[in-house]
Amino acid sequence: MQAVARSMSADIDRIKDGYNNAIKRIANTSQLMKTVPLGDSGGCKTWYARLDKFLAWLETEVRMTFELKKRSVIVTALQTIYAKEVYHFPATYADRARALYERWESEGWHSGGGAGGGGLEGLELDDALVISNARWRARKESAAPAGGVKPGTIKLPPKEHYIWGMNGIMHGVAMKISDGNKKGTVFDPRYKRRSSKVHGHNGIAVGTWYPRQLVALFRGAHGHQQAGITGDEKTGAFSIVVSGQYDLLDRDRGEYLYYSGSHSHDNESPNEPAPSAPGTLALHTSLETGEAVRVLRSHTGKSRHAPSVGLRYDGLYRVVSVSRPKNAKGGLYEQFKLERMGEQGEINQFRPNAREIRQFGEINEINTSRWEILQQTAAGRADEEES
Repeated sequence: MQAVARSMSADIDRIKDGYNNAIKRIANTSQLMKTVPLGDSGGCKTWYARLDKFLAWLETEVRMTFELKKRSVIVTALQTIYAKEVYHFPATYADRARALYERWESEGWHSGGGAGGGGLEGLELDDALVISNARWRARKESAAPAGGVKPGTIKLPPKEHYIWGMNGIMHGVAMKISDGNKKGTVFDPRYKRRSSKVHGHNGIAVGTWYPRQLVALFRGAHGHQQAGITGDEKTGAFSIVVSGQYDLLDRDRGEYLYYSGSHSHDNESPNEPAPSAPGTLALHTSLETGEAVRVLRSHTGKSRHAPSVGLRYDGLYRVVSVSRPKNAKGGLYEQFKLERMGEQGEINQFRPNAREIRQFGEINEINTSRWEILQQTAAGRADEEES
């Protein structure tokens, strides 16, 4: 129990440090400048480096819980980056902060987890969703609140809606109203998502575009809302998202690309790379087996092949080699080369098309006041959601 307490305290301190020494400094500067501060403005270069490291830590190492949310400034920190109009952050950081917040919202901040707690912690995504849908169906008739929309409400879109409905670009996810009337997205509990744990196309056409990564999860294109690699050491990688996180190290040439392992920027050892995270181990396995890996490109990438918004599935690639170059700190890191497999056609630079871009801009402008609502109880916040 003491180790858990120390770990919680350390996480609280690190979140506070990231907020005070990176986020607040950029926020205050941007408020004075009324624009996004450039990397060479004052101490901005240092602040951005701290912010990048802080977000990478949150994305890969932190298991967010309701208790950690309550005792830390994590909500304020993330919403300062993406949700407050008086502050101005680069779009890449805003997207990462929003994705983290929505990811933890969709997990219910693990409020019902723990041994015997009735939550979904420790379950695989597919198993969690089966439980989610079963619980949702059991409570559906009595779940709606008797008053206005309250925090924890999922707004279920009409099946015929042109953006959120069965044939819309957001099909498979629903809007959730959280504390402070913030809008996020979670899986629509009326539908079963496709498993992403499949090698190959998984029934997905090359060039398919997704407005949000959560939609790509629902459709089986990728298996994580935030992580860039789906897979494990035993089975290899099923898919990767090229997001530009290690853009200074990686290169994306379309037909081939270089993809760096975890902590590539941070390692300072000239003798060995940082310990391999599960995703990095998965790529090693794919190199050995030769199994195809789905590659999705995100608009956050800097390559000319990246879509203008959202994510696009660009087909199957094979991991053909791994090297160990050095980063700016002189530390080794692992970098994988992936080559696009033949007979898939050219990368579809026309997706998203004009209609999809227009609808993408309308996603958050839709009036949802008359949509069917599902009110979640405090004890079951995670029941309809999954990571």
